Amino acid sequence: MKLSDNLSKQLARIKEAPHLIGDLIESAGDLVEIIQYCNQEYRAGNEVVTNSFYDHVLIAELRLREPGHAFLHTVEEEGEDTFEGKKVKLPERMLSTDKAYELEEIDAWVGRIRKVAKKLGINEETLVFRLTPKLDGFAALNPKKENPKKEKSLYTRGNGYKGTEITRAFDRGLGVAYDIDGKTWSHGMGPGEIVVNKTYFERHLAQHYENSRNILSSVIKEAPLDAVIQEAIDQRKVLFYPFCYLPCKEVGIHDVSARLIELRGSLLSDIEYDVDGVVIEVTNKAIKADMGHTSSHHRWQIAYKENTEFKDVKVISITPQTSKTGRLKRVVLRRLQN
Repeated sequence: MKLSDNLSKQLARIKEAPHLIGDLIESAGDLVEIIQYCNQEYRAGNEVVTNSFYDHVLIAELRLREPGHAFLHTVEEEGEDTFEGKKVKLPERMLSTDKAYELEEIDAWVGRIRKVAKKLGINEETLVFRLTPKLDGFAALNPKKENPKKEKSLYTRGNGYKGTEITRAFDRGLGVAYDIDGKTWSHGMGPGEIVVNKTYFERHLAQHYENSRNILSSVIKEAPLDAVIQEAIDQRKVLFYPFCYLPCKEVGIHDVSARLIELRGSLLSDIEYDVDGVVIEVTNKAIKADMGHTSSHHRWQIAYKENTEFKDVKVISITPQTSKTGRLKRVVLRRLQN
């Protein structure tokens, strides 16, 4: 998709002055169009805005204006023409992950789990919560229901129901994180992310590509690979990382929020790939079954995404203002410091 000239200009102005988004974008429809454009370009390997800008400016504004908007409750898929190949029904459904940006949101999520535990007669003190890194790569699926005798296969997430088969990535030598020798294969590993080793990218690929998304999109597309990308694959620096192989930490219900920042730091410190948060899930099967899922995500799982981009600003003024949803908010006029 392409943005109109007007929306392109508005996006450029917002990138320079994010605090003006409420004044520059008149309708939620225009905002969603900008979000979809940024999302599609990101998945195609063109980073129009940073992850932090996408989450904390664009998505945050849509949440403020219309918290019930359909876009916020659907899987953010790649565009129809992002990858070559026929769209096919996924062998198993692949959902996205609900996101939280404040500890208060994590507390509210834990509160919902407490209510379900009480309803089911489960002592909340026995509950275990698993924390894993939230990889920032390209979501893919190796179906768990796959026939072990069948050749390995891989699919994009698409819209959660339909995706594109990208088995060609394996045909090109794409390895799997923590397989035995780069060739031994374990069928049916489920969902994961295709990722690039950060250090290898900086040393060997950054001079050729602006960001790692360019690498990932090249691995997936039908076009022939550049020699430097093939070398990265051969060196096992570009891999499919199944979520079931991720390192994890387990805590009780009282430590989910209380120790989240501490656990996040220790969990992510040794990860060799880009991450943009921590995924938290309750492990009790009865609670999982009772909570179920929405059209886009499991209710028993949530990702905590912390804003790690900081800029020095000077506050010019603070004005109270009623949002379109009736909520009172403070509009802060800021100016970036030189």
